[in-house]
This record gives sequence, C-alpha cells and structure tokens, in this order.
Amino acid sequence: MSHPSIQREVESNRTFMQDVNASTPSSALTAPRTYTMLILLMIINGINLVDRNMFGLLLPEIKREVLLSDAELGLLGGPAFALTYALSGIPIAMVADRFSRRNLIAAGVTFWSAAIAATGKATDALGLFGARMVLGIGQASNMAPSSSLIADLFPNRSRTIAVSVYTSGGPLGIMLGFPFIGWMAQAHGWRAAFLAMGLLGFAVALLLLLIGREPLRAHHQQARQTGNTVPFVASLTLLARSTPFVLLVMAGVCLSVTNTVMNVWAPTFLTRVHHLNLRETGDLLGLYRGFLGVFAAILGGVLVSRLTHRDPRWVAWAPAILCLLMVPAELLFLWSDSGAGWQAGLIADTILMSAATPCTFALLLLIVDSRIRAFGAAVYLLIFSLVGQSIGSVAVGLLNDWLAPEFREGAIRISMTLSPWAIGMTGILLFILSRKLAPAD
Repeated sequence: MSHPSIQREVESNRTFMQDVNASTPSSALTAPRTYTMLILLMIINGINLVDRNMFGLLLPEIKREVLLSDAELGLLGGPAFALTYALSGIPIAMVADRFSRRNLIAAGVTFWSAAIAATGKATDALGLFGARMVLGIGQASNMAPSSSLIADLFPNRSRTIAVSVYTSGGPLGIMLGFPFIGWMAQAHGWRAAFLAMGLLGFAVALLLLLIGREPLRAHHQQARQTGNTVPFVASLTLLARSTPFVLLVMAGVCLSVTNTVMNVWAPTFLTRVHHLNLRETGDLLGLYRGFLGVFAAILGGVLVSRLTHRDPRWVAWAPAILCLLMVPAELLFLWSDSGAGWQAGLIADTILMSAATPCTFALLLLIVDSRIRAFGAAVYLLIFSLVGQSIGSVAVGLLNDWLAPEFREGAIRISMTLSPWAIGMTGILLFILSRKLAPAD
C-alpha cells in the first residue's frame, strides 16, 4: 500500500481487510492461542529491551573495571550494537516474510541470550564490542517478525491495542528486570547480572517453541491468487515512493536519538549528578520507567484506538502531541536540582514516551503494504537504529569528555539536552505526516 497517495493506501487497506476478515487470519488460531502468542511476544519484547539497555544501567561499574572513556562507552552503547542490528534487520525480515516467524524469533532469542552471557565474560573493550555486535544480530529477529505476527493475529480495529500490549512488555521488563539487575550487580558484580539474563533468555526461547503457534498470514490468500511475493527491489520502491513512510522514518530517527540518550546515559546521569548507587538506580528506573510505562502503554493504545475510530489521523496526532509534551518533561528531569522536580520530569517523560511508542508502530503497520510488513518494519528499524542510536549514544559520550574539564560532573546535563531537542522534532514531523493521512469519511 505504499503508493504516493496515502488516501489510496488507506482505502486499499480497508478493502483488503474487508476481504480478509471473512476468514480473519487470527481465526486460524483459537482465541486462547492468539492471546497466548501475544503474551509470549510481549515477554520476549520485555527481555529484548532489558538485555539491550542493561549495559547502560551497568555502565558505571563497567567503566570502573575496564577503564574506558565516555566516548568509548558511547561507541559500545550505540554503534557496536546498532550497526549489526540495523544491517541484520532486512535479511531477517525477508526470511520472516517467507518462513516461520515463530521459529525465527526463538532462534534469535537464543542467539542474543548467548551474546548477553558472553558480555559477562568479556575482559576488555574488544570483547565487549564483539559481544554487543553479536547481540545486535540476535535482537534484529524480534521487532519485524513480531510486528508481522501481530498484524496477522489481530484485525485493524483491535491492532493498536494489541501493539500496546506488545510494547508494554518493554516497560514491564524494565520494571521487573532493572531492580533485579541492580541487586544482582550490587551483590555479585555486573558480570553475574549478564549471565543471569542469558539463562533467562534460553528458557523463554524454549517456551515459545513449546506453546507458541504460527498464524495464517493476512496476504496468504492474495499471494496464492497472484502467485508471487514482492521482490526486494520492488519492495524498496514501494517504501521509497511512500511520503508517509519517509516522514515516519525521519521522525523515527529523532525518536531513536531520544530513546538512546535516555536509555544509555540516564543511569550514569543519576549516578553522577544525584549520586545514586547501582541498586538505587535500578529500583528507581524499574519503578518509574517500568511500572508506570506498562499502564501508560496500554491505556495510551486503548485511547488512541477509540480516537482513530472517529478520525484515522489520530494515530499520528496522538504521538505528535505526546512527543511535544516530552520536551518540558525532559528539561525538568535534566535541570532540576530538586528531588521532587527531576523525579516528576522522569515520571512525565516515562508516561508520555510509553503512550506514544505504540502509536508509531501502529502507524507503521497502517501505511506499509501487508505483503511487505516485516520488510517495511526492518527498513524502518535499520535507519532508526543505525542513525538514531549511533548519534544519541556517541554524541553524548563525546560531549561528556569534551565538557568534563570545565563542567566536571555537570557536563552530562549539557550533553543530554540533545534528547529534548530530538523529541521536539519528532512531534513536528508526525504532525506533518498527519496531513498525508486520509480524514474520516
């Protein structure tokens, strides 16, 4: 559906879904199995996010033992992971569009869990860099195949809520995982925390293979009638000609910068500026970015789902408004010296980000042709990760080292101000995108 006119895209999607809903893809699975699969994907998404971001939580301890500069830590937190994550996404998505997505995700979880365990065994920067690169390859198997599965498990009318449940796995994982990791690292060292998370991933991959089921693909009947799938070059052409997709990618890069700055550097910020120890940081982020994030993600999805019944443009308006509101929230978090002030900023930022994220993924599923959903998600994630994560992580690290001689521990405050600038641009781009969406009939 990625044609020049988004109105034709939306109408085409509606017509296609009407044809498909006569035998809805999720009808190939019973309701309990449909929701079991969604819960499994939610759990895996939670582990994915914890495994990716625990490096940032443990960064002060890693820096102390391995003796690295902030710029080197920025390279490990961003490009080391983002490069392989981004480049692996498209070939993995092409496999997901043709073969079992359940098996692909299970293999990916196993692969990245081995990388997490290996991180706990690394003794120098080179070992950490290699483990982070392998982690990126494994984690590339999560989002695109999962998005494709959710699109086939749930029809349009309930897909935003399903995506919200899926994305709520991220904050749920942070809520449960960060306090555990903080305690484990404080009691047994940061290496033990990586080993424990690796073992958990192996167990969940096995559980997915035992009880997870692959649904019928939404384009199954259409592909059987036409006798073909969309080739690689044609898929890229469809995406490149879609103005809404291009705008969403631009917004996604800015969103990725903000996510990376907050995920990689917020724990170090709390340690340096507010003098929290590792366990206190894990407990605090687990409570605020985890507990609150779960409810914000689900409630945000429910609210936007209802609003889009009135006007489909709300799927872009809602995250645009939420992103603009994040600007003052993040400035309060970064610059308030009051405990109540910076915690209020962190709480507001968590709620707003958690509510906005499901909308951006639901928007992605709406504007990409059903035949290349996994491929479209992979292209989005390639640019989202390679550009956004590299800029967010490395820029802050370089600025920290440059500003530290003059501003000392306060340097990180200045460098992290990149985040509210980026999220403000995200909101502006999403408002521009909304003008390309078809209004309600």
